Amino acid sequence: MTKAPLALALILLATTSCAQGEMIDGIAYGEKATLSGIWFTNFENSRFLECSDSCEGDSLSEWASIACADKSCAMLDQPARRIMGAKSQEPPEGAFRIRFIGRRGLAPHKSRYLGDGEKDVWIDQLLEIRRAD
Repeated sequence: MTKAPLALALILLATTSCAQGEMIDGIAYGEKATLSGIWFTNFENSRFLECSDSCEGDSLSEWASIACADKSCAMLDQPARRIMGAKSQEPPEGAFRIRFIGRRGLAPHKSRYLGDGEKDVWIDQLLEIRRAD
């Protein structure tokens, strides 16, 4: 009789820890949090140039690759174009300080291409964006 409550407790414990993180596009991310960092973008790359609290525990200059809930990261591109005064739909260029709701990748990976970060950051919702000074 003691095995059933123990098994149930283990299932509940496992469910709780899984609910905090999430697997998205094959990458394990931690729980949702309000994060910030400096996002760098140009026609070729889009990444965190300075992770700040988005890459907690790492060097501030550690790059992180980004992925967005809207898949194309238009939630970042459109306001960045407005800030830069861009008239076209070309990718924006520059460095932007952003605050967002998102998740940190749980494990580093090897760079997949030149300029790729070794960390991953998932962006669910952009809260604030401004030009980095």
